Amino acid sequence: MPSFNQVTYIERAIKSFLDQDYQYKELIVIDACSSDGSLEVIKRYATQIKYWVSEEDNGQSNAINKGLTHSEGDLICWLNSDDVMLPGALKKVAYAWQVNNNKKYSWIVGGVVLIDPKERIIKMRQARSFHSTLVKRGIQGVFGPSSFLSRELLDQYGYLNEDYHYTMDTELWIRLSNIGIRYTVVPGYIWALRLHPEAKTSGYLFPDSPMSDKNHEVWARISSEHQKIFSIHTSSSLRYWRGVGKIYTLLSPRTILSIIHSILYKGKSLVNCKF
Repeated sequence: MPSFNQVTYIERAIKSFLDQDYQYKELIVIDACSSDGSLEVIKRYATQIKYWVSEEDNGQSNAINKGLTHSEGDLICWLNSDDVMLPGALKKVAYAWQVNNNKKYSWIVGGVVLIDPKERIIKMRQARSFHSTLVKRGIQGVFGPSSFLSRELLDQYGYLNEDYHYTMDTELWIRLSNIGIRYTVVPGYIWALRLHPEAKTSGYLFPDSPMSDKNHEVWARISSEHQKIFSIHTSSSLRYWRGVGKIYTLLSPRTILSIIHSILYKGKSLVNCKF
C-alpha cells in the first residue's frame, strides 16, 4: 500500500484488507513522509502490518516497488491508500490461482467499482476476457490494483517501470502481454476505486480540483507517458486501436453486465452492497 497524505481514507483502505476473510495475507505500507496524520493511523495498526516505513521516495511507482520487495506472498497486488478492497476478494483470487494449479507465472484480475468520496457507487466495470491483439496494443480489459501477480512473474520479468508516474500499470500490462503472459479473470468485483478531488488522475471530475483544468500540466505528462509506451511496445496507431478497442468493449458480455450493474447500484452505498 503506497501512502501519501490520505488520512481521510487510509484507515478504510487498511481495514478493507485486514478484514478479508482469508488467513494467509500480509500488508506492507510504504509511506512518503505524510504530514496529515496518516502516520498515526498506520501506527494504530502496526501490530497487524508486516512491515511499514515512512521515508522519502521517488513517487508512487517507487513506493510500490519497495513494498513488493518486502512481500513474501505467492500472489501480490497493490492497494492505494484511498481505495477499498472488496469483501471476499482474496478468497476469489486464491481460488482462481488454485484452479490454475498455482501456475508459476500467474496474472489474475477482477472488476472494479468506482465510488465517490462518500463511497456511493458511480459506475461498475467487470474485467474483460484476455484478447491478445488488443491487449498488446494497450486496449486493456483490466484495472490497476485489481491485478494480482505471482512472485515468480514479477521476479522474472520485472516490477513497475519507475519512469512512469501515471501509467505505470498500463506499461506493465502491455509488457507482460508482449511476452505471452495471459491473465485469468475473476468474475465480479474485487476492488473499489475512489474518485475524489485530491486523487492523482480522477480529480478532474470535481470542479474545485486543479485537475479539472484540462491545461493542467498533469495531462501533458499523462499523454506523454502513453505515447512513450506505444512507441516502445508497439508500432500500431494509438488512435486506430483505441477505436477498435471501444467497439470490442461495447460488444463484450461483461461490459453489458457492467452497464446493468451500474444502473442497478448507482448512488447506493458501497457498504450496503453485496457483489
